[in-house]
Amino acid sequence: MAQGYDPVPATEETAGTTSTTASSIGETRHNPEPSEELESDRNDEQHHDSPSDKHTTEKEKDQPQQALPARRPLSISTITQLATDLLLAVPALLFIIYAIIVCRNNGAPYDSETVLKLRAISRFGPTVFPIVYAAAVANLLKSFANWRLERGITILSLHVLQSSRTVFSALATPVKTRALGFVTFPIVLLWLLSPFGGQASLRVISEEPFATYSTWHGRTLDGTGPFRHGGAFSSSGKDIVPAIVGAFTAALSSPASIKEASRDAFGNVKIPMIEPLEDSDHVSRDEVGWFHLKDRTDLMYSSLAGFPIQPSGGFKKRTNYTFTMNTSYITANCKLHDHPKLHYKDWFSYVSSGGNPLAIPASRYFNGESLVLILPSNFMSGWVTYPSTPLNFTLSSYHPDSVTNATCLLLTSYLEAEIACWYKDCDAVRIRRDPKPRNNTYETVIHDEPGKINTYDAFFSTFINSTSITLRSQASKTHIRASPLECYMINPEFPYAFNAECSDNDKRRQMWNTSNTIYSRRLSQLLNTFWISSIAPYINSGGAQFADVNPRAELPVTDAKSRLMRYINGTEAPGKNVTGEMIPDYMVLQVNRAWMALLFIASLTMLLSAATAAFLGVLRQGPEMLDHPASMLKDNVHIQDGSPNSSMEEGDEKTRRLKDTIVCLGDATPNADKGYLAIGTRRNLEPLTGQVRRRLYI
Repeated sequence: MAQGYDPVPATEETAGTTSTTASSIGETRHNPEPSEELESDRNDEQHHDSPSDKHTTEKEKDQPQQALPARRPLSISTITQLATDLLLAVPALLFIIYAIIVCRNNGAPYDSETVLKLRAISRFGPTVFPIVYAAAVANLLKSFANWRLERGITILSLHVLQSSRTVFSALATPVKTRALGFVTFPIVLLWLLSPFGGQASLRVISEEPFATYSTWHGRTLDGTGPFRHGGAFSSSGKDIVPAIVGAFTAALSSPASIKEASRDAFGNVKIPMIEPLEDSDHVSRDEVGWFHLKDRTDLMYSSLAGFPIQPSGGFKKRTNYTFTMNTSYITANCKLHDHPKLHYKDWFSYVSSGGNPLAIPASRYFNGESLVLILPSNFMSGWVTYPSTPLNFTLSSYHPDSVTNATCLLLTSYLEAEIACWYKDCDAVRIRRDPKPRNNTYETVIHDEPGKINTYDAFFSTFINSTSITLRSQASKTHIRASPLECYMINPEFPYAFNAECSDNDKRRQMWNTSNTIYSRRLSQLLNTFWISSIAPYINSGGAQFADVNPRAELPVTDAKSRLMRYINGTEAPGKNVTGEMIPDYMVLQVNRAWMALLFIASLTMLLSAATAAFLGVLRQGPEMLDHPASMLKDNVHIQDGSPNSSMEEGDEKTRRLKDTIVCLGDATPNADKGYLAIGTRRNLEPLTGQVRRRLYI
């Protein structure tokens, strides 16, 4: 008995009516009347049926005809079918939720946890979507066909609905029938969404670089910051000079790979010299004077110590920073003009310019061994009288039995440098001459205004002796060794290896063999490195902060003095503001809008198909006929089904009842001249496979 129906015992009147109706249905069917001989054979076959078959038939005939009402919306079978149909809406809802989550994560980092999960899910879309979509659409076509069948439908439309359960069959059915129904085009369009929806679930996710620029503000070292002390033995120099020498020694003793790199050992960006680029025949500048430095490995840098950069709020991971800064560096222009022979006994007399090595003039800066820097006699007067005169001096270095003398002029090179950083790794990507320099090139950071502290005196005195402290105990009047400053001029890779790389075949290399250009550029590097170490000795260790050198007017006097003292003591470095652009350097999820629209359309179509199929299933009043062969055999005279069950019996119930009945496509008139094909049981028909191929059928 089918669930959801209330069996009503048939009365005699009802049974009679039903029998009469069944008989009339059988009579109105178009069946060729079998010959008398065939009828006789069938009667004989029925007489020879087994006793069990005869008993079953008689028993079924004795049972009253069952009557069932029309299908009710609130019956158990209807509710069960509704729940089953609505299950097909779940995948559609999941795909819609997936699309919404993808849209909400538009612009999210491509390697974030959520996006990684979405990417993993998207790989299953092209496989899963067509399967669940086909189930929903096929169920819709079946439900719509059953619903229309109760209201009347053309054979063509019914055939199209029943035959269009796949993409291929939807396209092939109109070709086979050579006719188009009103449902043909909607069905074809419905099925075309299946493959596109599957591809859309995969292609909605793409990646692209994050391309939103923002302004950032930061601080960098002011390379023109004033000198911190008045000399190694001054009150301000006693505490800070050891830190200066330590910072300078760290830069000087760094490996060759660091010296030649775009950043120093602490990650600070170094500014390349522009003079080698201008002198090269293989390097060109653009129309506005920029030298592009990206991927160049032959650069020479103005200093071994770089400029630290501190964005406001610190560096952000996976972020690019760019900015342009105005900077400058000392440029030495030297000429090696002679190397006279000199015995070591006469060296100290040469230095003192009077024979007494303990009475060295104030204009001479001696490291106690082999290096002396000599200012001209009219240095001060010439500077004051002719302020546009470049700073000049003579640098003398003692070699065994000879002296190398170099006359140098100091100038200033003013540059514009564009700095690009990836997280904390910063490099100068292009430089050019500053079209509007702040000062004239003959003014250097060592210059002082009249009446101010003698910066040049403090600078030169500490510079010459910056590497001599540890070597003084090894020096003697009979064996004078070169200082690391001199060794750097000869071989920058090993400035402290005066016994090894500073020598050649156990004979010390001669400085005067160095070209004027190389000598000048290496001296420039040393001077700039020592200058940066002097104004910011603690900046490389990260133990200092940038500050304005001059106290701000709006600060209280006590705070202004405190800030100035922190600068003098070295706990704060001279800084200046920089502003640039910041852009995150990572890939983000980019939603493909076209594919996303297609995914929404296909998913909504799937959802509506599942919901419509469920709704039409509730509206259906009769049994489901189209997908159940047992129901299609209803009232077939070639199948002996003497069951008293109602014509409202559901297809599932009838299938279970007739599950062991064998049916075939066969000839209903096997003994006639011409056959007649029908579907029935094997004992009522001659199977088609047993017929002669040349037999004709009506």
